Amino acid sequence: MDRIYPKPTFEFYDSSDSDNESKQVQSPRGESSSSSLQPSTRIPDSNRRVRFEVPTEPTLQRSYASRAPEPIEVYSLEQELNKAKLHINQAAGEMAKLARQGYASMIKEYADKGEVPPRIFKEYKLDELDVPEVLKRYKDTMNDR
Repeated sequence: MDRIYPKPTFEFYDSSDSDNESKQVQSPRGESSSSSLQPSTRIPDSNRRVRFEVPTEPTLQRSYASRAPEPIEVYSLEQELNKAKLHINQAAGEMAKLARQGYASMIKEYADKGEVPPRIFKEYKLDELDVPEVLKRYKDTMNDR
């Protein structure tokens, strides 16, 4: 639905005009329009109205730019191994502490069997594969004393 407006009293050229290059405007002093000193009567591109075509199909796109990214916890293999070593060291230290507090015979029995006392096993959430390492560190700790 185009509206018809009265013709403006001044002349201007749009880039859509096919004969834009053939038209010349006379300056008031009689100079040719090709002179670089003459101001342009053309409307700058930034002031023109732009007509956008309506898309034929609606497109649904989710924009993630407005949301803050969720923090991602990154664990490396080294961190996991260090965490496991920490539990093993703490379990061996607990065994050594119990041995010094008067439970040496009980701890010695478990160590000779190749086991860790059940309380320490549950408290430090040890795996069956961790038991030999705990016993090795316990023996190293006891030999150092």
